[in-house]
Amino acid sequence: MIPKVSVLVATYNRPQSLERLLAALAEQSLLREEFEVVVVDDGSPQPVEPIARRFADRLQLTLHRQENGGPSAARNAALALGRGRFAVAIDDDCEPAPDFLAVIVKTLEAHPDAMVGGYTENGLPDNLYSTVSQMIVDRVYAVHNLHPLKAGFFTAGNFAVNREELLRFGAFNTRYHYAGGEDRGLCDQWRNSGHAMIYVPKARIMHFHNLTLRKFLRQHFNYGRGAIVYHRTRLTTHAEEARTARAIVFDFHAWAEAIRLQRGLHHPISIVCLLFLWQIANAAGYFWEVAVRRTRLAATMNGEKSNSGK
Repeated sequence: MIPKVSVLVATYNRPQSLERLLAALAEQSLLREEFEVVVVDDGSPQPVEPIARRFADRLQLTLHRQENGGPSAARNAALALGRGRFAVAIDDDCEPAPDFLAVIVKTLEAHPDAMVGGYTENGLPDNLYSTVSQMIVDRVYAVHNLHPLKAGFFTAGNFAVNREELLRFGAFNTRYHYAGGEDRGLCDQWRNSGHAMIYVPKARIMHFHNLTLRKFLRQHFNYGRGAIVYHRTRLTTHAEEARTARAIVFDFHAWAEAIRLQRGLHHPISIVCLLFLWQIANAAGYFWEVAVRRTRLAATMNGEKSNSGK
């Protein structure tokens, strides 16, 4: 029996998180026969096959191991191995609610040509860095997905689409070498090609992204690096992009309310400092990538001149 849904999981060096995800998928209200799980191990130092084997009798599970190629390459491999009509992308450090797949499938069956995204909640509320990272995502969602039937952005860890349509569309752009940016690019291309995007907050997952200050800065530094690819390939106009960025970053009333909701868990000044560092790290990553690309280009041109002079 061909499953309705292929759940695509790209994993790298997070065995405990992967086990939690597979356990949650095994408890889905959607019948086991209706979905499969495709796990692509993107060159983890220790193979995840022993973990996957524990769920062999509870899930329709396919495991593929490949050399490390980055999140886009791993998701594309999972997409190619899937058999379902629909594809659901979920990160290996997430835990979906029991009705997650059922809600996604119901929406996709009603809107088979749309991209559907759910709501992601921070699973580590006591972690300041994970909390602020989720606050940023929530702010991005609030701006892009104000009108759920005309949504504009979903993270790569919580969205679903017709699998064959995504394959025809070109899947994930492997020019994004780091986690962060590939989802932004895909959503830009998707919505600007006339495809619908539908936000369904009832499709919920918990995100257990255990961040430290170093990991937080590296995450947003890499987002800045990925922004180079996005801005060189995006279809969204510069004016619209600028309006959206201003709405995300400079709506101080919205940020003040979000900070107020964290009262009792995290100090407001700590949150404000991290939000400031978010912007610095993002800008640093962007200009770092510009410098790297210019250096590579100069080296290539110098090499060509040397060869032509021989």
